[in-house]
Amino acid sequence: SSQEDADLNQLAIQAADKLNAIANDKTYVSADADLLAEAPVATEVYAPTSAIAANARSLAHVALATDSDRVLRTDTAALRVGDHLLPSMGLAIAAAMQGVENPGIKLDSKGLLSLGEKRVQLSDQLRWQPALYPLTGKQAIKQVSYWQVLAGEIDPASLQGKTIVVGIVGSTATAGMMATGIETPLGVAMAPVHIIASIASSLRMNHLY
Repeated sequence: SSQEDADLNQLAIQAADKLNAIANDKTYVSADADLLAEAPVATEVYAPTSAIAANARSLAHVALATDSDRVLRTDTAALRVGDHLLPSMGLAIAAAMQGVENPGIKLDSKGLLSLGEKRVQLSDQLRWQPALYPLTGKQAIKQVSYWQVLAGEIDPASLQGKTIVVGIVGSTATAGMMATGIETPLGVAMAPVHIIASIASSLRMNHLY
């Protein structure tokens, strides 16, 4: 209804104001007006503190959307925040790995995502389907615990030149939503940090459906 649309727009404006207070031009994705109008909307924003935002390369969303069966199969490449598009965390990390600043991430009216020289055709709601890597085995993304690093059990040289995604694994009382397992097509639940790392690696390595 028109009232629901108005309420949604009002929530989107409030979310945009909260983010724009700390964001910069490098945060957002370039898109034409037609695509912006059709993009899924972020109606609520949990913004980082201004001190963190000021030192961040860019900001990104971590809205990991599941299908009706509660299984995650896709990544929403960007959400509309006011008059801008905010990239997903996986997309922003993949861009950084390729040396592409966020304005270099572009979306045209047909939903074609351009990440430097890379091209990915998005489906409706700006989604694409990444490969998700298993937690163990040859294809697994290496994991280390923070205490191993602090205790000196991990050689710092082994981390040089690597992209490190820091997050919480496991469901503890203080972990909250960023540790809650999300069901995947692999038949196992993964913490958001695992999924975001998989999304970034999938896009960087062209392992996608």
